[in-house]
Amino acid sequence: MTHYRLFSLVISLAILSTACAKSNVNQVKAIQFSQPGESLSTNIPWVQADLRLLDPPDALLPSQDIVAAYTRTIDKGKFAPFGKFINIDVDQEIQVRLDFLDIAIQNQSDVYLAFDHQPGGVFQWPWGSDTQIAWDTLVLLPASGQIQAWNIHQQDANNTTIRAFRNPVLDTLEVHLDASGLPGSNTGFKLQIMTTPAGEKNAADQLTPFHSKDYPPKPAQVLFAFWNTLPAYTPAQALRRWDGAHTGPLGGRHGLYNLLRTARSHKIPLALLDLKSPSSLSALDYVDGVQLVQKMAQEGLLILPETVPFFPDITPTTLTPSADFLAQLTKMNRQISHDLGLSASQFIYSPLTPGLPAHFPVIFTNLPQPIDAIDSPTGIISPLRWRDKVVIPIPEDLLAEQATLDGVSLETRRALAMAAASTAVAMRKDPRNILVLGGDLTYSEWGAPQIARAGFRYLAAHPWIRILGAHDLLSARPSNDLSFTVIPTNASGISTADGEKISQIIEQISQLQPSPLSQAAWQALNSLYGPISPQPDELSRLRAIYANQLEVLIAAAQWSKKPAHISSCDTDLDLDGQLNCVLASDEIFAVFDETAGSLTYLFVKTSSGFHQVIAPSSQFAVGLSESSGWMLDKGLGADPSIIPGAFNDETQQYQAIFEPPQLTFFNQELTKVYRPIPGGIRVEYRASTPISTRLPLALDPWVRFGPSWGERYSWNGDPGGGVWRLSSGPSVQVRSNGQIEISHFAETRRMMSSTENPNAEYPPSHFLPFPLAVLDLQSPGDLFVEIFLSEQ
Repeated sequence: MTHYRLFSLVISLAILSTACAKSNVNQVKAIQFSQPGESLSTNIPWVQADLRLLDPPDALLPSQDIVAAYTRTIDKGKFAPFGKFINIDVDQEIQVRLDFLDIAIQNQSDVYLAFDHQPGGVFQWPWGSDTQIAWDTLVLLPASGQIQAWNIHQQDANNTTIRAFRNPVLDTLEVHLDASGLPGSNTGFKLQIMTTPAGEKNAADQLTPFHSKDYPPKPAQVLFAFWNTLPAYTPAQALRRWDGAHTGPLGGRHGLYNLLRTARSHKIPLALLDLKSPSSLSALDYVDGVQLVQKMAQEGLLILPETVPFFPDITPTTLTPSADFLAQLTKMNRQISHDLGLSASQFIYSPLTPGLPAHFPVIFTNLPQPIDAIDSPTGIISPLRWRDKVVIPIPEDLLAEQATLDGVSLETRRALAMAAASTAVAMRKDPRNILVLGGDLTYSEWGAPQIARAGFRYLAAHPWIRILGAHDLLSARPSNDLSFTVIPTNASGISTADGEKISQIIEQISQLQPSPLSQAAWQALNSLYGPISPQPDELSRLRAIYANQLEVLIAAAQWSKKPAHISSCDTDLDLDGQLNCVLASDEIFAVFDETAGSLTYLFVKTSSGFHQVIAPSSQFAVGLSESSGWMLDKGLGADPSIIPGAFNDETQQYQAIFEPPQLTFFNQELTKVYRPIPGGIRVEYRASTPISTRLPLALDPWVRFGPSWGERYSWNGDPGGGVWRLSSGPSVQVRSNGQIEISHFAETRRMMSSTENPNAEYPPSHFLPFPLAVLDLQSPGDLFVEIFLSEQ
């Protein structure tokens, strides 16, 4: 259908008025037409128990193609649309419902219903071709005009009151008949149905005869699975991905919030495959979305798998993470979701790797289409067995347009009908077929509220469609073992050496002893390989570059277990091909870029433990800028949007001199001196020209994975200094003789409570990665800055 919902409502009401008719004897005393999409003449919804037959999509035109048939008998007194009883002189009413692949505004088919309700009857349609049952009453619902009904003598059926209702929004046709006009029907009846082109006698679609007491066939099985559910690393991304404006396929509101609330109102279960990624949970808490997710999970409407990032080269190769690493990773990630009030899951979203923890009976994983399933409809899968696990393969490609303003798209309806028919009549080798809908939420029409309402309404109104929930998948019984004979996916683009390096880094992280700084390393790894959208082809190579920085966090975590004095500039700690300087003592661990003379990392030990103070923004997110601007041959400068650390001068190159405990960087124009002070460090610029530099503060970034974390950070200061405070934690104090301007991620915190406002002027801080605060310092000449921690 190409009409919009409002337009279809007006037109369909007109059609209903002309399509409702009766045979030429009994007069119906009162009829009230319902709105399209509601139970058309009673207050009783159609359910799966009423379903009698599923038929594959096989007619030439969708408007002539019946995909499902239902029957039921309703007692007098139950005819109450909108809660108002209708006075109809019948004791019982037989109701038949037909679901079409599509019902056009201008109806294109005649519908014949042949009823066998008593002994005897004839085996011919009126034009002479054979029927498959001996019918006693034949009803014609023409494309236009009066309903007609005949007995076996081809005379008008004089004792039958008939009403018919077409709904072009839900693609349904209901036929209601006075049961007294079908003698013997109280014990059941047989029915054969045919459609023909309007005014013609040749069959367009002909259903297999069925009995009104037949056992209902199994419905089509549908799994709504979404990924990139909340890939957000900045306040701007969090708000846009949650409840954005002027985005999505319609250029309007779009986001996870809209998907959740519409699914909840229609009781549609969803699998949000990567929402439990730490970065996504952190953003969810920041936009105050945790409570809605909690409620839907408790109501059984959400499947929230635990997550393992899809690291490069995690396929059945030798470069897979160890079982110990995966156990630690899933345990840490589970703790984050537990702290936010989300229960542990029996599902995991992960690549298939031998070391996966044993306590996950069901694995969601991305798999290419098997070679022997190339001809299968897009998105139809079967559960597989891998070892003792059930694997739900998530196809790389799903149906392109799954829903529109009119409801479920025609292609999706066709795929649903094929999935239903394959279950009902074993058209396919595996009767456990599942149609996967959803996909990348950042591009999905299901994130637009108008489309989601129309699509979910259609699905909820068709009992031959079953949306699978957690219990369905936990009880799945796969009939086939997983085979890795699949079409290979596109290569990640990273070299074997890079893959081996990343694998070694992963193993090093798994060997770290628990501490806040080892936690920072784990979380940086999670963020580096967390959900991101879009995912350019170059993303794997970019991630491989910034994975090198994890070595710094590993070194800092090792130092925290045994603090020692270090004064060295002979190690390439971040593996970027340039030497780093390390200045360490019992209280601080500072890492510098020798070429830029910048302070990239600063960790401090206080009476309350170890804390992080300074970090490059790449510790929290990479690949957020346009890929066209990436320079993959520039090392750690590959992503120009990255803030590389503190006091970085991109146009300068320096030489370093250690005069313990002082570290000096100099060139012909400028000298920088770094000196430890209690709880921090002091930097001095000596120059005859104005100074402009930046200081990114990353105070205890692991805090952002706890509940209500966004409320804990605050800034209190003036142009000459201030305090970046963490409630119930330490504070970073900054003092300087220069002019200070600060931008921090929490400046737009109050804007998270409403939808994105396209007319609002968001400050630059709205686009800073969580949980950074950036100080811009200006001085006409020599500059000093002191950065140190204090306890509250």
